[in-house]
Amino acid sequence: MYTLLLPLVVLFFIGITSRRLLYGIYVLLILLPYERAFVTKAYGLNIKMAEWAGLGCVVFFLWNYITRPQRKMFPSWVLRPILIFAFVNIVLGLLDLPSVMKFTATLNFNSPGFRTIKVVSWCIFSIFIAMATCYAIRDVRDLRNAIGILLTSTLILCALSLTAMMCNLFGITFATWTLIGRAGFVGVKGPFSEPQYFALYLAAIVPIALVIFILRVYRVGTIITILGSFSLLLANYFSFSTTGLAGVTLMIFAIPFLIKHYRLVTTSKGMRFMVIIVLSIYIIFLVGVFFNVDFIKVTIANYFDKLAQQDSRWAGRVMGQKIFTDHPLIGVGPGNWEWIASQKGYGWLVEKETYVRPSYNCLYWEILADLGLAGMIPFVWFFFNLFRALSKSVWRAGDQFLKALALGLMLGVVVLLGEYYVTFNFYRIHVWPIFGIALATIRLSLQPGERRR
Repeated sequence: MYTLLLPLVVLFFIGITSRRLLYGIYVLLILLPYERAFVTKAYGLNIKMAEWAGLGCVVFFLWNYITRPQRKMFPSWVLRPILIFAFVNIVLGLLDLPSVMKFTATLNFNSPGFRTIKVVSWCIFSIFIAMATCYAIRDVRDLRNAIGILLTSTLILCALSLTAMMCNLFGITFATWTLIGRAGFVGVKGPFSEPQYFALYLAAIVPIALVIFILRVYRVGTIITILGSFSLLLANYFSFSTTGLAGVTLMIFAIPFLIKHYRLVTTSKGMRFMVIIVLSIYIIFLVGVFFNVDFIKVTIANYFDKLAQQDSRWAGRVMGQKIFTDHPLIGVGPGNWEWIASQKGYGWLVEKETYVRPSYNCLYWEILADLGLAGMIPFVWFFFNLFRALSKSVWRAGDQFLKALALGLMLGVVVLLGEYYVTFNFYRIHVWPIFGIALATIRLSLQPGERRR
């Protein structure tokens, strides 16, 4: 059945994307979280359905950009640092490739050499995804539609996961693929392989949704607004991700102050939002008491456990620091820090010193170890320019939707960067359309026509 259906799906995608690139982006936004559906496995790679859709969007973007280019579609001063970051990856990858290819395992793209090629290729592909998303969004209506599709599909997924969790509490089997067992209680992971990835997916989307719902941009009614916000917060909470919980907690208390700072609504409306959030949290505690489940104690205590314990992620950061100290300028090459750690004995040395086996879950030490200061400087530069441009967009946009989206993106990217302190793989498919939406929001907010609206 799958073999027969796949060509039809491919033809459908090609047909609508060739008609207009934005339609392909809509499909991509819907497919983003489905990490385990129809995965293509070959040569040590697991290529997801969304990544195939993203490749199609990139191909049509490049074709349109070459044959019928639209001018001034990118905020170049924001995009420039991440293009420099890609250039650093390419140059350092080429310099490092001859020395690591001798360690390459045949037909295994995760082995040294092939892994360098894979990481550099994924970097370029990811940036093209962001550019394709930005290029496809031509006006505020396109942006509204894209955000509406992203939020609607995410809300449906969260509602499905929460329903499956509640059914499980009553002994009913439903959508078990969305569930995860942890600390004696069943939580949610959506269609991801583990809950941390679900929390990473929600990291940027939940703040966007909350700000848009609070400011009533879509005007869907108070009850639906509260239910939508509550569903997203519950799904994020029950993913049992410590950093996800920390990020959403920070975001909840930051939103009213930022809304007041940017003068988007009155203080009383911001306070009304806080009351709703506090009541929602109180309901969560009541659910825990009603079902006699100790998940609240487990998740709250997890905050302090992570701070007090020297776990494998902490040891990984120590190891990354040692590698960076030895190779501060250009690092050890894209995608090589795990291999270098085992090859040069860094992992063994850290384990001997700390009595903890190091993991490799920190994006920032990965960049410093792989690319050194040559890669970290444009990385930091990109996010500095991104935050500065989004802040300008909140002040200067004449459209309330653009203001709300720019503020939500600022918060969402902060939460996303917090998640990356304990995870890696900067090139996950669901991250880069968000950056593309941010670039489109900045471009539209700062256009003279939009400022006069």
